[in-house]
Amino acid sequence: IIGLQEEKCVGCNACVRVCPAGDANIAHMDESGTLRIKIDDDRCIKCGACIKACSHHARYFIDDTDRFISDLKAGKEIAMIAAPAIKIAFDGNWRHVLQWLRNQGVKAIYDVSFGADICTWAHLRYLEKNPDAKVISQPCAAVVNYIEKHKPTLISHLSPIHSPMLCMATYMRKVLGFKGRIAAISPCIAKIDEFRETGLIDYNVT
Repeated sequence: IIGLQEEKCVGCNACVRVCPAGDANIAHMDESGTLRIKIDDDRCIKCGACIKACSHHARYFIDDTDRFISDLKAGKEIAMIAAPAIKIAFDGNWRHVLQWLRNQGVKAIYDVSFGADICTWAHLRYLEKNPDAKVISQPCAAVVNYIEKHKPTLISHLSPIHSPMLCMATYMRKVLGFKGRIAAISPCIAKIDEFRETGLIDYNVT
């Protein structure tokens, strides 16, 4: 979820310029007469572009990291799915990060690349059965949010196949029989919507 520290916003419009969904930003004057840019959560696609663009550090995001760590410490049974981006995000130290997570009590860690294989297989089967289908197969949660909130005429073309992350979670549940909670570690803020809507993954750890 994208948040705003309104007292830091100077109304420079940097967030508006980079936002793929411009009407997710609302200009208004506060009580002191200062221009601020608020966020319309119903229109925001949670891509995070505004956070990177805001040099005043007025924008931030909220994920499930704190709740995830708290539940780990409380002894909850949690397995994790890791996105390949972990190798870049931790600059060569990703193995140490995974080991640290295991040391904290994570029961097992799975590579979402296997979920991508499942996702690809499912798309091929779908297209075999629906050869004339016009399918938007992009699993990016921000892209899906954009279509759902700003281009509803394209909703019928969204792929019926889950994203690689959700395919992996489904495999863990249905094939491996994992009964505990599932956390996903990835660079995607928007995944929080995907996880909450489907209920297949319990924590978005970015």
